[in-house]
Amino acid sequence: MNNASQPPERLGGDLLDKALSRALFVITVLVLPTIVPLVWSMNNGANIPFITARYFLTQDLPVLIGLVIAFMGLRAWRADNRLALRLNRFLAAALRVNPALLALGAAGVCAAGVWLVFGRFALSMDEFWAQADGVVLANGAGLVQIPAEWRDYAQALQPIFARITPDGWWASEYLPGNAALQYLGGPLASPLLTGFAVLVAADLARRLLPEAPYAPALCALLMVSSSQLLITGMTPYAMSAHLALNLGWLWLFLRSDWRAQCAAAAVPLLAVGLHQVVFFPLFAAPFLLNAWLEKRRAAAALQAFAIAASFLIWSAYDSILYNALGVAAVTTSGGGTGTGTALLLSRFLVLVADFNPGNFTLMMLNLIRFVTWQNALLLPLMLIAVAGFARMAGVWRAMLGAIALTVGFLVVILAFQGHGWGYRYLHGHLGSACLLATYGFVRLSDQPQGYARARAMVGAALAVSLLLVPIRAWQAYAFAAPYRAADAWISARDVDVVLIDAPQHIYAVDLIRNDPLLRNRPKRMAAGLLDDAQLAALCRRYKVALFTDAEAARFGLHAVPSDDAPRIIPAGCTPSPR
Repeated sequence: MNNASQPPERLGGDLLDKALSRALFVITVLVLPTIVPLVWSMNNGANIPFITARYFLTQDLPVLIGLVIAFMGLRAWRADNRLALRLNRFLAAALRVNPALLALGAAGVCAAGVWLVFGRFALSMDEFWAQADGVVLANGAGLVQIPAEWRDYAQALQPIFARITPDGWWASEYLPGNAALQYLGGPLASPLLTGFAVLVAADLARRLLPEAPYAPALCALLMVSSSQLLITGMTPYAMSAHLALNLGWLWLFLRSDWRAQCAAAAVPLLAVGLHQVVFFPLFAAPFLLNAWLEKRRAAAALQAFAIAASFLIWSAYDSILYNALGVAAVTTSGGGTGTGTALLLSRFLVLVADFNPGNFTLMMLNLIRFVTWQNALLLPLMLIAVAGFARMAGVWRAMLGAIALTVGFLVVILAFQGHGWGYRYLHGHLGSACLLATYGFVRLSDQPQGYARARAMVGAALAVSLLLVPIRAWQAYAFAAPYRAADAWISARDVDVVLIDAPQHIYAVDLIRNDPLLRNRPKRMAAGLLDDAQLAALCRRYKVALFTDAEAARFGLHAVPSDDAPRIIPAGCTPSPR
């Protein structure tokens, strides 16, 4: 792959100054039209989701302001001052670190954070199901039977993202790939995938930029100084697996020998089936187009066939599952009809029809979140790469195209990400972003004065970004801690059932997390999904307790005014004292 990229044009050291100016402009035009309606929505109930607004105001805006100030300070520096000299030396020392050690360090930080930041608590229901579906798969099939004693309460026992059949089987609505990885790797699955991604990205930098011997280390440094990479790597989210498989596939696909192409063709079967079918095809499509235009048509056709076949197999996963187990199909709700690929297509059409122009505001907030969770100079360095768009090799344009394609698709289909450390729907493109930023740095001048100043700026950005990692870790810890404490309190109740009924506190319903085999005690149920007869039967047979808005407030769950009233407990069903 040594000929995959053209030698970069040597440009003046002032190019980084210009890129910083552009970054400041981009940030300004993103923030100014966003922050006013955002603050207004917090006070007047407009359609900005609570968690998006809270993340922006409490986590991203302070960092954004700090980065703007830092960018202005960086532009004011002179290359001959003592601080710049020290920063040059710091960057030079950092670039001498073996990328394998950086990858190992990233995996170690992620592994430590699994316990120290999150206490092995899966905050979101996406993360919970990534672990719970592993239990389902280990039981021998993609669904498990609900014990007969609890079958009538299934919806209240698993109210979110659950696939519940009419004849009493269940699992999540997600595909099983990430769940299998999480089950096999346990708490080390995501850390190991993160370390692997850093290592592969560094080797891609070596192959794509052979004229820059420091490129592998720089790419790895950009990755390990990404708070998004490290904090997400502490969670069971599928995004760490997406990143690792995207980069692994690209590493194989860019090779010319047939063995690598055959190995690459096997990757989509796992990558498409990680949790949603769309993410890997969106990543791969621009690379296939580029390969076709570069006359690598046999490789492009082979990979396109493998991806299309994987897409069809996994989009039909529910139909295959129901037929294999001989169970009744789930009746869908909330959009979409049928099963398998037909259901996927019908849901896609429903989402397109429901497009809201407010999605553009949400996507702006997502992209601000993405930028502020990366290395402080990632965006300016990417802008330098984009400035040479017409001269860059096709593989670099494909990286930009994959990012743009994913953002464009999501702005129409799913602009709201919910929970996430950074913007998780772009996590699979983190390697591409860091490779593009590395390419941008290589394009900087080698003139002694200008280049020394640019290196000082990059050294400063690296130092600032590494200092931001513990701050971001604290933000993640502080956000998750109330839910983690409430979860532990519920688990410790000496009762058979805990009814969750806290409508004035957002995500309290996420505390309803039962083992798929229902081996846990107490069972947790959504009180609002039980009718009076069910409540009365529960209270006759079992020892019951409540988790209400009072408990949610005591643990510090985020309060959000709601029109939903607490569930009225019918006469003759008095829960036991808490």
